[in-house]
Amino acid sequence: MIDDPTCPVCSLSCWREIGSRRYSRPAESKGSHYVNQRLGVLFDVWLPGQSSVEVRAVLCEACGMVIQRPRPEAADLDAKYHYLRDRQAAVPASAMGSARVVASANSVERGAEMQRAISRLAGRRIRDLNVLDYGGGDGQLMQPFLQANCHCDLVDYAPHQLAGVRKIGDTLASVPADRRYDLVIASHVVEHLADPLAVVASLAERLASGGLLYVEVPMEIWGQPPLQAEPVTHINFFSRSSLRCLLEAAGLQVLDCQLASPRHPSGRRFAPVKAVATQG
Repeated sequence: MIDDPTCPVCSLSCWREIGSRRYSRPAESKGSHYVNQRLGVLFDVWLPGQSSVEVRAVLCEACGMVIQRPRPEAADLDAKYHYLRDRQAAVPASAMGSARVVASANSVERGAEMQRAISRLAGRRIRDLNVLDYGGGDGQLMQPFLQANCHCDLVDYAPHQLAGVRKIGDTLASVPADRRYDLVIASHVVEHLADPLAVVASLAERLASGGLLYVEVPMEIWGQPPLQAEPVTHINFFSRSSLRCLLEAAGLQVLDCQLASPRHPSGRRFAPVKAVATQG
């Protein structure tokens, strides 16, 4: 964890504090299992020996990016995922369900909306493409792309994938150096990364000539600092302007960047920022 990081988008260090929140080690009987596990990461993995910490939300006055301090580094995030995977592995196999992945109705709807958004933002039809889904979990969002006769590859740690989706490996380094894609998707990924600029630049290198990069992130800054129940799941907080800055800093030409408002299955509205870019 580092207390004085440079901005992961513009590499400057002109921070303005916009809020803070104190987190404490939870009592076993209180809070949700999800939140308690992430607070376990905070206090057992990132800050061992501490029982409370003040986390500050800071705004980069150069590009509008918001992060939290102290900030985890890449090694901290690796340790986080090992910690969470070890706890998932401790769950009996009977409680994990079948290894066969079936796309849920919600995933199909989200994937179809993603497909429409890419087509709309890029001004072209999304069909018969070579697609790379980076960080796409088990690949459920690829169902509409498969139905559009796309060849879908996946990079993720998830052990099982939707039928028809080919897992290339756990990380981008697993993708053959000469393989190029018409469309690369990073949906709700870059908000988790220690170095989002380096990853986006690497994804851009995987684009075929005229290829598209689609990035979607949650919009979590609504007139107040994004200090949520736990400071572990998301470490980058984007707006339209800071996402555009990220893509341009990676050498990409941004074709469009919009704030959307689809309906969550619970009925509430959530607002992802969606951008389509191509090689500059």
